[in-house]
Amino acid sequence: MTTSSSASDAASDTPVAESGAKAATAADAPTALPSILDLSRENLVSEIMDMGEKRFRADQLWRSLYNDGTESFDEMSTLSKPFRKSLSEKFSINPIDEALSLTSADGSTSKSLFRLHDGELIETVLMRYESDGHRRNRKTACISTQAGCALGCTFCATGQQGFRRNLSVGEIVAQVIAMQRTASAEDEAEIAAGKRTKGELQGVTNVVFMGMGEPLANSGAVLKAIRTLNASWG
Repeated sequence: MTTSSSASDAASDTPVAESGAKAATAADAPTALPSILDLSRENLVSEIMDMGEKRFRADQLWRSLYNDGTESFDEMSTLSKPFRKSLSEKFSINPIDEALSLTSADGSTSKSLFRLHDGELIETVLMRYESDGHRRNRKTACISTQAGCALGCTFCATGQQGFRRNLSVGEIVAQVIAMQRTASAEDEAEIAAGKRTKGELQGVTNVVFMGMGEPLANSGAVLKAIRTLNASWG
């Protein structure tokens, strides 16, 4: 999939609101099991080996998370039951929970409202484009990178809400996985109806960071999320 970011003059990793208050982060939120989606490939391998498992288990786990979009450790049948239990005691998977989903009358756009574990809300959009003669049909996921925004742009509804906190790597990646799950289900339904072949299964084809927040003001997490999304092994 293709990833891109909206442009801005703000390039610091941690934005500061006009009041001068230090930016909040996901780490400041109430305690919850950390999402395994926050881990880079290297950190995942290290965690798995520290748990006494072989390195190849990280490959199996990675494929379950990112290729299959598995939502529960219990569903990962390639892993042993004791290992799945250990994982569930140490990590959560999905750090976002869909509170609401709306689709436009023409079916071209769907917007999802996600609740984070600390109660903050973010929006994610799936946009569907038909082939226009020189480009094939595509499905673009528009991803949020912050809860709120500190820039305060007068033309932007998010900017008027004020800044709440940066999103974690896992919270960013989880939005793409959620949109991929929706897009793939649509593809499968069209295949079942004879409207496309299995070779035309595409899911999300593009990702843009143009949802809530300024991506360059949370560049550390955004860049790590991009590496995960573009990983050749995922």
